[in-house]
Amino acid sequence: MIVGAHTILYSRDAEADRAFLRDVLKFTHVDVAHGWLIFGLPPAEIAVHPSDEDGVQEFYLMCDDIRAFVAEMQRHGITCEEPSDQRWGILTHLTLPGGGKLGVYQPKHARPRRADPRVPNSGATKMPGSVNGKICYLELPAIDVAKSAAFYSSVFGWEMRTRGDGATAFDDATGEVSGAFVTGRKAWDTPGMLVYIMVDSVEATCASVVANGGAIVQPVGADAPEITARLRDPGGNIIGLYQEPDRTPRT
Repeated sequence: MIVGAHTILYSRDAEADRAFLRDVLKFTHVDVAHGWLIFGLPPAEIAVHPSDEDGVQEFYLMCDDIRAFVAEMQRHGITCEEPSDQRWGILTHLTLPGGGKLGVYQPKHARPRRADPRVPNSGATKMPGSVNGKICYLELPAIDVAKSAAFYSSVFGWEMRTRGDGATAFDDATGEVSGAFVTGRKAWDTPGMLVYIMVDSVEATCASVVANGGAIVQPVGADAPEITARLRDPGGNIIGLYQEPDRTPRT
């Protein structure tokens, strides 16, 4: 069945546009051959709109603050159209180094939970189960909330959302544990109580941590025979990684 999506951007200057995705948007990537890069994307969604034509597709990136995004692009010399307020979001189009246009918008519409092909109905919106004694909420210290949100979204697939008070909140990959980023609070920089996140592959996750601005402070093997590692996130928090011994990494 479906395990993901692959988007292709056609460009008159592919090298320049690849550099933009890699160096400006900071997308994770893999070199599949001779500099041919394939980039990882944040959680995606798809919608079907009525049309008089078949075979028409559009591609947009989404951000949480369109004005801040446009300002950041301008610092990199990327031209953006003046954001326009639409019913479904605040939209701009940027001009890629190769000359193409790319739409980016700040959504106003509700967003679906990320679908996991291993878990039936994982894309359905659900509320965390209410069970006495369950760990249900985390407050993660952050220096730069946007940077921490991007880190956890890219590395672990956590869903980000904006609360009514403007704070950035998150739901973990199971949809059972939620929380928010907090500023002005000391990071968990020395392991006392240590939170572990389960992953398919500790080795692959360590590579993703480094690629997304984190650091590995305890490599794989220190807790052998358990498969673990420890990372430092962009906010300075020490977090553990754990892989079940018989867990087969996703490909």
